[in-house]
Parts: sequence; C-alpha cells; structure tokens
Amino acid sequence: MRVDFLLKFLWLSVLPLLTFPLFAQQPFVCQNNFYFSFGVGSGNSQLHEVIIDIDGNVDFVPLPNSTNVRLNAIGYRSTDNLIYAVGSLDERLYQIDATGRSFPLVILDVNHSNGFWAATITPNGDEMIILEQVGRSTIALLKIDLTDPTYPIKQRLPLSGADVQTTDIAFDPITGLLYGYDANNTRLVTINPDNGTVNTPFPQSNVADKIGGIYFDAFGNVFGYGNAANDDEAKTFFGINKETGEITNLGTGPRASSKDGCACPFTIDLLKNVTPRQVVPCTEVTYTFEIANLSGTERTGAVLSDTMPDEFVILDVPYNPYGGTVEGIGTNILNISNMTIPLGIDSIKVVIETLPFAEGIYKNQAYLDNLPAGLGGRAPSDDPTTLLNDDSTTIEVFPLVVNLASQQQNLCEGASIELIGGTIEGIDYQWNTGSTEPAIQVSEPGTYAVTITNGCEIEIDSVIISEEPISVDLGDDITINLGDYLTLDPVTNAIGTINYDWTDVAVQFPCVDNCSTLEVRPFFDTNYEVNITSPSGCMATDNVNVIVTKDRGIYIPNVFSPNGDGMNDRFYIMGKGFAQILTLNIYDRWGNLVFNQKSGEINDSNGGWDGLFTGRTAPTGVYHYYAKIVYLDLIEESFVGDLTLIR
Repeated sequence: MRVDFLLKFLWLSVLPLLTFPLFAQQPFVCQNNFYFSFGVGSGNSQLHEVIIDIDGNVDFVPLPNSTNVRLNAIGYRSTDNLIYAVGSLDERLYQIDATGRSFPLVILDVNHSNGFWAATITPNGDEMIILEQVGRSTIALLKIDLTDPTYPIKQRLPLSGADVQTTDIAFDPITGLLYGYDANNTRLVTINPDNGTVNTPFPQSNVADKIGGIYFDAFGNVFGYGNAANDDEAKTFFGINKETGEITNLGTGPRASSKDGCACPFTIDLLKNVTPRQVVPCTEVTYTFEIANLSGTERTGAVLSDTMPDEFVILDVPYNPYGGTVEGIGTNILNISNMTIPLGIDSIKVVIETLPFAEGIYKNQAYLDNLPAGLGGRAPSDDPTTLLNDDSTTIEVFPLVVNLASQQQNLCEGASIELIGGTIEGIDYQWNTGSTEPAIQVSEPGTYAVTITNGCEIEIDSVIISEEPISVDLGDDITINLGDYLTLDPVTNAIGTINYDWTDVAVQFPCVDNCSTLEVRPFFDTNYEVNITSPSGCMATDNVNVIVTKDRGIYIPNVFSPNGDGMNDRFYIMGKGFAQILTLNIYDRWGNLVFNQKSGEINDSNGGWDGLFTGRTAPTGVYHYYAKIVYLDLIEESFVGDLTLIR
C-alpha cells in the first residue's frame, strides 16, 4: 500500500510537468520569414514557409514534420523563437518548432463553444493575444501569460466599437499598433489591446474578401493571404497599405483552409536600393543600404560588406550613422566593420561611379554579418522593388547613343514635334538651339543637332526637319432637292495612303472602311465634315453644308378618260421627288367608295384608278377623292378634290 500510494503521489506531482515538451525543440531563426499554417479539408495542419518568386507566384514550402493536430490561431514569439498555436478542436495551446512538430501545453480556460481563429504575440514576447469568435462576430480579446508555465488567461476584454469578424491580427513592429482584418466589411482595422476598442479608419476593399493570415516585415510593411473578392478559395497573396487601407493583389498560391499566418519581424533586416537604375558609363549613382533593427536591443560589431561589379568604383560614403571602419574607397569592394546598430531604421549612402564602356545588366547583393545566431548570423540584402525575398539589386548601364533619325522628321503645319536626345540620367545635352534639356520642342523646319556626353564619351547627331503641307477641300455649300443623292469627293494634297474620317451633325450614313468618297442622301440640311490623316500623322479637316430644298410639287388631275385609247386612261397622283401614297380613296356622288389604294408611289402610271368599279365600267360623272401623302422627311400631307370621269 505504501508503494502504491507513493507511485500515485509521484504521478500526481509530475502530471503538470507533462504539459511541457518531452523532446528537445529546434527553435526558428528570426529572419523576417513568413509562416503559414493550413490544412486541406478536415486534415491536420501543416506549417509552411511562404516563398514568393520574382513573378509574384506564392509557394508554400512545408516544414519537415506535420503538427499532427488541427491548428488555427498562431503567433511567433521572438524571445524563444517558437510559434504558439491554438488547437481548433480542443482549444489547447501548442508550441511548434522549426521542424514543424507540435508540442502540447495546456487546454485553455475558454468557452469551448466559441471559436478562436486569430492570434499574435506581443513584441516583448510576454503575452499571446487571441480573439474570441461567435458566429460572424469577434466578441473579445484574450491575453495569455506566456511567462507563466501554466499559461493562464490573465485578462479577457470584450471588444467595443464596430461589429467585426477579425480573421487575423498582427502587431506593427515599428509603431506597436495592433492591426486586424475585418471579413464582415472587407477592411483593415486596428484594435487597442489595452481596452479592446475596435477602430475602423479604413475604407472597404473590393479586392479582398477574407484574409486568414496577415503579417508585418521588419520595415513595417504588411501583407496577407486569403480570399480575393468573389473567390471562394483562399489562394491570394495581398499587399496592404497600413496608412490608407488599400489592398493590392500581389500573386496567387495554393488553396488553404483552417489558415493563419505569423512572422518574426523583430530582427535585423537589410534593404539595398540604387538610384538611378538606368545609367550610362561614367555616371555617379547612389546605393542606399537601409537597416531595420527591431531585435529589441542595440547590436554592436556588425559588418556590412558588398562586392560591387568590377566595372564600378566606390567614390564616397557620404552618410553613415552606424560608425565603424569604412574600407574600399577607390575600389569596387565595400566593407564597413565594427558598426553599432541602434534600435530603429536608418540607412547608409554609398556613391559609386560606373567606369567607361561598362555596358550591361549588373546584379549584386550585400550582407550584414556578425549578427546573433538567433537572428541567423547573417542578413542578405533584399531589393525592395521586387516581390522576391532576399534578391540581388539590379542596375542597367546603357551605351552612350543618340539617334535622332529614328524619330519623326516631318512637321505638320501649325504643330510641333519633340526631339529626344536621351532618357537616361547622367548625360549632358547641348542642342544647336542653345537648349541643354534632354528633349526639345520643334515648331519650325530646319536642321537640328545635339551633342551628348557622359564625361568620358561624346556622341553627336543631327536631323533635318521638313514641314509637310496638308489640306483637304470639300468645296462650296451644295443645294439639292429632297430625295436626291450626292457624292462628296474631297480634294487633298496629301500623298500616300490617306485615312478618311467622316462625321456629320444630323444623320448617320454608311461608310464601312476608310471611304475616300461618300455617297449621301440627306433629308434635311446637313453639315458633313471630313478629317484626313497622312501616313506621317499630319491632319487636316474641312466641312460642307448640304442644303435640301423641299419643293413638294404634288399634282392631282381633275379629269381622266378611261376609254382604252392609251391617253389619260388612269387617274394617279403626280409630283416631284419620291413621295409615297398612304391612302387614295375615290367616292361617287352618293358617297359610295368606288376605289381604294393603301400604298404606292407617286408618278406611277400603272397605279391609281382605272375607271372600274366592282369589275364594271363606272359611269361618266363627277367623283370625289381623298389622298394622303408622306414625303422622305416623314412630313405627311392630305388632299381632297373633285374628279370628272369622261368616256
């Protein structure tokens, strides 16, 4: 009995310790990397490192081991370089190491009916912040004490302010602000971790729907991964402007579910930029090495090294707030040793010169060495103008060339053209007009020359600019009768294949493709305009007024003799133009309708009344007619009168 009691006592004594890892954990290296945890379907979660290539394609590289649990809310703790996560099935707290293995800690004292999707860890590593979710609403902010081995929830703050569904949160490593993404209103929000107030200063986004993982880099830039607008799958990588809330689609990757992201921006990172990026030989350019130290302490003894291309020579280091010993002036190899890097962000400026005939595309990378092992020991430089991580910085050196002959050489009358001597920085220009600008405006014909130099080479070029006369004439105003056709035939002095563009202010007319002449039949007074363009781009325009006379000239006879002698055998309506008969009725003296015509054209001798009524000869006498006419311009007119039939 004493042995059983002792064993039970020992078991109860060590049981709390079993919540700690039984195997050695391999910590991450805090190097500004982005990690993403997601499962596919209902499977366990796998932790991945997010890699973005130069084309913006997102690749998730899985860590060696599976977590063997289903996780959601994760955060990176910079003090022990482990990732902490919440199990989505049991709300247990886990640690994840650099191999991807999960180590169970404690079951959190939370309402297990609610969801816990979003998490992050405070910059000092003392607390893990998780958000409590009910339905589509985030209701509370919970703080887990990571300094206590029992990991208690030290505070629960109900959220106040806007109703949000926050799918992930992250601290800005520079300002300390806590940012989140509100899936209900598709917008960036901030949350005050001290009182739980939700602030919504940002507009709604039409680019992103849900962002299941957001993170900051060491320079305070924020990114995310989730669902694009109108996309049911989470497979889009976003850039987020923390000042304006604007969201940009940067690339796509694999589909993810039960997802969350985290990063370790609390490190030392190095950006390398160059201005200008396109130069000619013998040009001074400035490299800017921007260093962000968010590691929590000042770093001493750091070394910055950069082996420039052989065609470059270092002239000066005009700005260096980090001190140390600068070596390499007059060579192509920069080395600044024994630097002291305080907390914050600053930069080193290095001026170099490209040597004569140094044409080509050059890529090189700098390194920041002698960093702590927990920060990777070395930080390679990254080109901030690309999405690719830790990539070389590119500069292109062009040969000194000027070619005026390849530019437009004809001058349109009354216009001007631009002559460009060059577009690359580092060139001096001298035109024969006296201008020293890279380009000049030319409005007169003549010879124009430019001399360009980069300090070690000279190029001269010239071009003769001639004026191209161009005109078009449609003639004087034209008068036609209603219904007449008219051909407009412009006269021009332009040479070559001319483009014709016709417009009018009143009616549309058919012109299938580049009509050099135009046939029209206007029913109203119309102004026609033609614009022509020569092969060299010169243009001219003219217009003409076409006046339409509307002398209707309708004539209706008052007697006819349908006796078969071939003369005046039919009664029909005559007149000018192209009017249509809508109605022609003829009545006898008692009002009986003896003839009805419902359509037809005027001047049709085969139409009208032939003097028959119900197939029999109508008697001689006086008849009455009613006619209704419509003209081409849709004007209608009615006529009534008497008609005498003579046999």
